[in-house]
Amino acid sequence: MNDHLKSRITPAPSSKYLTAFRTRFGTFRWKVLPFGLKVGPAWFQQFINAQLHDLLDRCASAYADDVLIYSDKEEDHWKDCQEVIWRLHQANLQGDIKKSRFNVTKVDYLGVLLEAGVGLSVDPRKVRSIQDWKFEDLRDRTAIRSFVGLCNFIRVFCYHASGVAEPLNRLLKKDVAFVMGPEQREAFDQLKRLAIEAPVLAFFRPELPTRLETDASRNATAGVLWQEQPDQTWKPVDSSLRP
Repeated sequence: MNDHLKSRITPAPSSKYLTAFRTRFGTFRWKVLPFGLKVGPAWFQQFINAQLHDLLDRCASAYADDVLIYSDKEEDHWKDCQEVIWRLHQANLQGDIKKSRFNVTKVDYLGVLLEAGVGLSVDPRKVRSIQDWKFEDLRDRTAIRSFVGLCNFIRVFCYHASGVAEPLNRLLKKDVAFVMGPEQREAFDQLKRLAIEAPVLAFFRPELPTRLETDASRNATAGVLWQEQPDQTWKPVDSSLRP
């Protein structure tokens, strides 16, 4: 859908000169949204939201050109799919059928595994990528930045992952000497453990009993939202950490 969506968005006439580029054949301006503009993703999202406005949070979710269609019942799912596809067709947008999956109970969406009746879980491929790292690979700030960036998704499942990574993030500061010591080794090992042990986050259901646990220190505030499941077990739904 990406290329089709791009061709539907045109910059304002007064802004087209900002897209100008020079070649040996002369200077040219884009008539449609090009890749690389800082405001491009926001335009992208606004356009998609406008097409699916009343379906969002009811049976659809959209992040740029990644559209997720969900339903409570299988018989409703096909109706919801038809409605979303019709909206996209009305906007002259086309999807890639080879990249689309229909009527499934488990799907990878934006790097997170969503499974009906279960919840959100860590993508095993990302866990393997983290486990492939060795402490000796963290030779410089670039390597640390890559490893910590790869671990960022853990924060969705373990709010304290940011605090665990602090000894590594500290070395990214220009005024700090680059010294890998026991503290950094412990942070590295613990992040790898968190990736393996990350809990499954249950889907929020407004009818279930809900509990919010909070904590605070000098450096940050944190909270975990829990819900009691039909089997009377409490499962986390969301977690957050704010410095």
